[in-house]
Amino acid sequence: MNDLKNGYLEVKKISHSYKNGKNVTRVLQNISFKIRKGEMVALVGPSGSGKSTLLNLIGLLENVNSGEIFLDNKLINPSSYLSKDKIRLNQIGFVFQSHRLLPEFSARENIAIPQMLTGLTKSLALERSDELLEMMNISKRKNNRPGALSGGEQQRVAIARSLANAPNILLADEPTGNLDPKTAISIVNHLQKIVTKTKLTCLIVTHNMEIADLMDKKLILDQGNIVEK
Repeated sequence: MNDLKNGYLEVKKISHSYKNGKNVTRVLQNISFKIRKGEMVALVGPSGSGKSTLLNLIGLLENVNSGEIFLDNKLINPSSYLSKDKIRLNQIGFVFQSHRLLPEFSARENIAIPQMLTGLTKSLALERSDELLEMMNISKRKNNRPGALSGGEQQRVAIARSLANAPNILLADEPTGNLDPKTAISIVNHLQKIVTKTKLTCLIVTHNMEIADLMDKKLILDQGNIVEK
C-alpha cells in the first residue's frame, strides 16, 4: 500500500498530452506532489500552463494518460465510469469561476440536489442546506434564486453546494475570478475557516497572487513542470 504519511491527496508522476491529428501537445510532465488534510494549497502559473487540466484530472473529469492519483492511500485512477461518478459525488467537491447554480431553484434547493442524488430525503437535504448556508453567512438569502443574488452571494452558495456531501477534498478553479478584490478575499478567508474546522484538503487554482499568498503553500506550474513553495 502506498504510504502518504499524513496526507490525503497524492499526485504521482502524472503526464498528460492532447492530440490534434498528428500533432501532440504535452501539457503535464511527470507531475508529483502531496497535500495533507486541512491544508489549503494554491496552484498558480501562466495561462495555458495546464492548471485547469491538472484540476480536471484530479477531479476525474478527464482520464490521465499516465501516472497515479491517490485519495487517502486509495488509487482512484483508472476507475470505471460508475466508480468515478460515485467518487465525484461523495468525496470531491467542485467550485468553478462561474457558479453554475441552477437558475430555476433557490439557493437551498441548489445545495439539496447533490445530497438527494445520494439517496437523502428532501427534508434532510434541505436541513443540511440551511446549515451550510448559515456556515457561509448567507442564510437570509436561502430562498432566493441565483438571479436575485450578487456575484459574491452566488459564489458563497456554490461553495456551500460543493460541501453538501461532506467531501474530503475541495477543488476550486478560479473561484474568485469574477469577484471584486474585497469580496474575493472575504470569501477565501471564510473558506479557510471551513477548511480548518472540517480538515478538508483544498486545492485552488488562481491567478491572484494576493489570494495565493494566503494559502499554506503554493504549487507553481510552468511548461508542464511543478515547483512547490
